[in-house]
Parts: sequence; structure tokens; C-alpha cells
Amino acid sequence: MVRVGVVNGPAALGDIKSEEIVRRIEEYLVKLASEEVDIIVLPEYLDVLGRKKDEMLKYAHKEGDDFIERYINFSKKYGILVFVPLLYREREKVFNTTLLIYNGVIIGRYDKVHLSYFERYVLKLIPGNDIKVFDTVWGKVGVMTCFDAYFPEFSRILGLKGARLIAFPSTQRSETEDFLYIQARVRAFDSSAYIARASYGVPIGHAWKPGIPVGQSFIVSPDTTILANTGRTEGYTYTEIDMDKKFLREASHGMPSIPLRNLFRYRRPELYSYLCKES
Repeated sequence: MVRVGVVNGPAALGDIKSEEIVRRIEEYLVKLASEEVDIIVLPEYLDVLGRKKDEMLKYAHKEGDDFIERYINFSKKYGILVFVPLLYREREKVFNTTLLIYNGVIIGRYDKVHLSYFERYVLKLIPGNDIKVFDTVWGKVGVMTCFDAYFPEFSRILGLKGARLIAFPSTQRSETEDFLYIQARVRAFDSSAYIARASYGVPIGHAWKPGIPVGQSFIVSPDTTILANTGRTEGYTYTEIDMDKKFLREASHGMPSIPLRNLFRYRRPELYSYLCKES
């Protein structure tokens, strides 16, 4: 069993700016560590949410800087795997990156593949070109960042590559709670993997109103059950999962139940070439 936690950061409202958002998220990190959580997923744009659009790129980080070192030290102190989403700079190129940091070591890096219009044409970020799965002591994991989740092929490929847990950092602010539940539950089924979504919600002391993110940082099992959920308000939640568990699907016509992952065997990839055509 592995204990997985997600942080629902405070949305940028009023005097709640980037530094305060990071401070609160790091408080929740420590609280999750005190609960002996093994894996923690943080929300997308952890380092720049709350900054002006024309300032965001100035705060892009690179390996070895103080911001990244804080999370390296945290993971080493508590022996935890942390998914840290941030703007990451390589010379003149900037990516929407999630670093996987375990026990004081960066063990993986995922660059967001599907960039939104704002990311591609306003921030001029560089898209990633690889759908990666990473080996951990608990099993294979993947990352699906925000807009990636709108493309079902993405999570299916992670499942086919063996991912048993998919970290899902997001800043989604325009969708309803019902949409977010449906999207994550379907992606969990598509991939036959747990989904751990981390986003932003209503800051403590504020009331929700249209235009404020609805939160909903949660953990979903491959059979689409929501195992833990922060709800709308900032905070954190966690649950224990069994990444080796075989989820069974009842078969029709009296046939014996089969593991969900066995559904992959019934695919007809020779018929799917149309998916590769330009739209």
C-alpha cells in the first residue's frame, strides 16, 4: 500500500499573491508529511500563479536554484516523492514542467505536451514531445498536466506503458465540478490507473462565487471511485492505494470477470490510424 496526497492550493484572490500561495502550499506539504504520506502531487504553475502575465517568465526556474532546492530538501527530509509543477528554463527555452523529486533526487521530468493557446502564443512556452512513464519504488507513474487531460489518447498511452498512478496537476478555472469529476473518472478508466488531481480552490476566509476556481483536488481509482476529495476550499487530502490491485470488470453473458487492464487486449490499433491525421 502507498499513501498518496494532493494539495488544493489557494486561488489568487485579492492580496493572495504568488508568495502567499507558495507559503500555504508548503504548509500543507508539511502537514501531509506528518501524516506519513508517501507521494504528494502539487498544483500546476506552483511557482508563478498570482503573478502578472508579463512577469511569469521572469520567474522560470532552472535546476540548482533555491526554489527547486527547497523541494529537494523537503523530499530528502521526509523520504517522500513530490510532483513539483513549475516553469522550467533551459537557456532561452521555457517549459511547463513537472519534476519528480524523491528522497532528495530529481528522478524524472515531464514537459507538458498539450499547451493551451495562452501557453503557446502568449507565454511562448515550448511543448514537450514525449509521453513518459517513470519507475518508482511503488511502481510506474506518469504525469498528465491540465490540458493534456482533454486528449483521451494521452492517458490511454500512459496506461499502455504501465502507469499505475497518474499525477494530474492543473490550474483549470473554467470547468464545473461535474465536468472535472467526469473527466478524471473517465481518464482513470481509460488508463486503468489511479488519478491524483491537484489544483486550486477557494482561499480560507473567502466565499465561492462565479469566476473563482472550484477546487476539487482528488484521488480516483481505476474503477472510477473518488477515494478522497478536498472539495472547493484550499487544503489537502490523502488516501491509501494499492497500485498492484487488480480491478475486476463484470463480463456480460455470464462470462467470468476480467481485470480492467485486460481490456487493452481487445483494442484494434490497426483501425486507429485516423487518430494520427492532422485535424
